[in-house]
Amino acid sequence: MVHRSGGNAERAPERRSPEERAWLPSLLTYWFANQMFRVGKEKDIGMDDLFPVNRMDRTENIGGLFDAAWKKHPGHILRAMRECFGRRFMLAGVIKIIHDALQYSVPLVLGMIINFVQNHADRSVSEGYLLAFLLFSLQVLQTLLVGQYFRLTFSVGMHVKTAVVSAVFRKALRVSQSAQGKSSGKIVNLMSNDTSRIQNLVTYLHTVWSGPVQIMIAITLLYNTIGSAALVGIGVMIVMLPPQKKVGGYLWKLRRKTIVHTDERVRWMSEVIQGAKAIKLYGWEKNFRERIAKIRGDEVSWIRKAVYASEINTFLSMVTPILVSVLSFTAYTLQGNELTAEKAFVSITLFNLMRFPLMIVPRIVSGLAETRVSFQRITAFLDAEELDISQAKNDSSPAEPIRVVNGTFSWGTKSNATLDAVASIEGVKKTSLFARLRTAIRAFMNRRSSAADKHRMLDEKDGNEVELTSQHTELAANGLHDDGVDAESGVDRPSETASVQNVSISIPEGKLCMVVGTVGSGKSTLLQSILGETRIIEGSAGL
Repeated sequence: MVHRSGGNAERAPERRSPEERAWLPSLLTYWFANQMFRVGKEKDIGMDDLFPVNRMDRTENIGGLFDAAWKKHPGHILRAMRECFGRRFMLAGVIKIIHDALQYSVPLVLGMIINFVQNHADRSVSEGYLLAFLLFSLQVLQTLLVGQYFRLTFSVGMHVKTAVVSAVFRKALRVSQSAQGKSSGKIVNLMSNDTSRIQNLVTYLHTVWSGPVQIMIAITLLYNTIGSAALVGIGVMIVMLPPQKKVGGYLWKLRRKTIVHTDERVRWMSEVIQGAKAIKLYGWEKNFRERIAKIRGDEVSWIRKAVYASEINTFLSMVTPILVSVLSFTAYTLQGNELTAEKAFVSITLFNLMRFPLMIVPRIVSGLAETRVSFQRITAFLDAEELDISQAKNDSSPAEPIRVVNGTFSWGTKSNATLDAVASIEGVKKTSLFARLRTAIRAFMNRRSSAADKHRMLDEKDGNEVELTSQHTELAANGLHDDGVDAESGVDRPSETASVQNVSISIPEGKLCMVVGTVGSGKSTLLQSILGETRIIEGSAGL
């Protein structure tokens, strides 16, 4: 915003988020958010009342940082992420260590308090106050630290997702047609499902190492508390691990199958929307509706199986700590020991502390495998062949802004390699829906046209007709589509097969010209070659 006063322009100071100006106590207690709460108390919060986005959270800053890291580490997305977000993620790990140490100090202090209550006659009251204050301080510090830990991990997860979405979006603007293929559904899936999966994993990734450490510390303290009876609980956990692992592995396979069907549904929906005109023209609505409904039904079926498996996994994770505590106490009393309040409360506290890592670690381990697939899909796309804009140059005079000289064009050396590679990671490779659609339309049009072997360029101003015969484009003669798919079989053509050959065009300035030809004869290839979106094998083209 610019204010003018006395002919001088003054730029108003940029609004900043209170979080950026907050001191450490305000950050620890989230006191800076009170401003928003006060506004919400007085009225409904509108867009103008929201805090500005932190500078470090803005897409242009995160995207630029990741792009620079990706250029330093091409093909290694994990290294690029570590360079961009590794420090804050490691800081969260340090906070996690301190929090866990305080967390496992609570059962010890609790046992001391119970022991003091049972034997208070022989001990000073000030000792009881000190123990109570110590327990209170531990709980407060835990709350503050866990709040900062999740603030950092959620922030890093959001930054990772923002960086990947930004990188995929920018790549989609530069990727060649041969690498992109004909479906934008997989690109959308990369920016939604895969990035969300990575974000969710980053939030709890520290549990991979902290979870087993917490379990071992709890087992050690339990052994010191109830002796060898703790081994019964350890045995129960060992017995319960194989079923959890098996269910987790089955859940991972189900989710991979779900991703495959989701990709297929998104692809079909995207291409149906793009080809709605042709579908309506030929009355194919019912066929496509039934096909998409079947794909969606298969997807829902796999989702339902995954939900059932997830619930079984959750049940096993929840029931394990209960079985461990019950059987451990039973074994302790059967040994002839007296189960006192101190031992019972301390043991129950330790078992409850084990509950979260036992529940979350199997999920994170299975999530690692799923996220690995997402990293492979994203890396394959970011490494895809890009458009060579430099080849679309026009060295002619301004009077001829569009010129093609002996141009021979191909859809590139990779064909549909990139998104086919993304699909192959999921275990499938699909034939393009529009390849089959164009095949049907082309066959129908060829029956009605006797000029299927030539293009006509009509100069609207002069009314003259310039023929580009089959020597200029051998697409129809070779039985090839302009999307790189064989007209009969629907199979990808060899990578270096020329789509359009020996084309020479010179269009003067101010002339409106049209390229006319049958479906699949190379019109789109010719126009995209002029724009530099195909591979130029020979000659030159540009505007």
